[in-house]
This record gives sequence, structure tokens and C-alpha cells, in this order.
Amino acid sequence: MPMVARLGADDQAKLDRAWEHLIAHVTEADRTLLLDAMIVSQMYQIGVDQLDMVSVKRLPGGQVTMRVRFDRLRPEGDRFSFTYADARTRVLREESFEFGEVAERYAFLYGGASLKGGEPTTGATGEAVADVGDAREQAAREAEERRLAVEARMTEIQRLLDPEGAAEAEAESEEAGVENDRG
Repeated sequence: MPMVARLGADDQAKLDRAWEHLIAHVTEADRTLLLDAMIVSQMYQIGVDQLDMVSVKRLPGGQVTMRVRFDRLRPEGDRFSFTYADARTRVLREESFEFGEVAERYAFLYGGASLKGGEPTTGATGEAVADVGDAREQAAREAEERRLAVEARMTEIQRLLDPEGAAEAEAESEEAGVENDRG
């Protein structure tokens, strides 16, 4: 996810203790052990107080710059930004996304927990669910609707990033559908 995860108080305290232990023994660890510890624990990004990461992709017609900004003490400033500038450095597209928006889209695309959470208590139209059986049926319908929506979105993403590959995948999918209809 192009954003830093916010830890709960207990997880943050556990990671802070890990940092304290690391620093207490930092001169004892060899170079490779230090690197391995950072890779395995992901302490370069998880539980940090601040993170400012910039990535750049140069293209024939310009450049894309993406930035992740995170401040544990100022969550309202957390953002992921995307800027495309042409070869003359004229900005043609600039978007900035807050943490909640990024987390919501990530959860939608990869099936993570909803930001709203909880058990379903109302149907898609807001009607009260009569009993647990109805709730399970409603959850199953919503899960299928979500699966279809994610599938459609992934197809849109593939068309955006790889139109030729998307066309090939659609043709293969249609051929498989025809085969299944005959079978």
C-alpha cells in the first residue's frame, strides 16, 4: 500500500521496545545482521515517527513523481501524492490522497477489512436484517457483489496499464466461456 500503516498503542509500544533493544546493542550487531533485522522487521517503515519517501519514473514525454508522507503525531498530514509533468516540467496531472482514501481503496482491491467493520446489520438498501440467517445470506450476496466489482475494477486497471494484455485476457476468457457452454 502506498502509505504507512498506523499501529495501535500496544503494537507501537512493542516496536518502540524493539528499537530500544536494537540501539542498546547496535555496536554489537554486524552490518549484515543490522540489514537483515531491518528487512525482516520492516522497521524502516513500520512504527516510525516520520517517513517521507519519493519515487520518480522518467518517461519519454515527462516524469511521474510519487510521494508518501507520514507523521505519527500528525495523522491529518498523511498522504500519497502523484504528479505527472511533461518534458518542460509543466504539471499535467496532480493528485493527493489522504490516508483514509488510500486505505479504503486498498481494502476494496485486496479484500482487507473494511474501515467501517462490524457485522452486517442492514442490507444494501438499509433495511433491517431479520435474523442471523438473513444476515449471512446478505453477507454472501454482498461478498459476491464485491468480488464482481473488484474483478471489473482489476480489468479496468489492466486496460489502463496494459491494453494489449487486457484484450488477450478478455479473448481467452470469452473462449473459455464458450467452451464451458458447450461442455
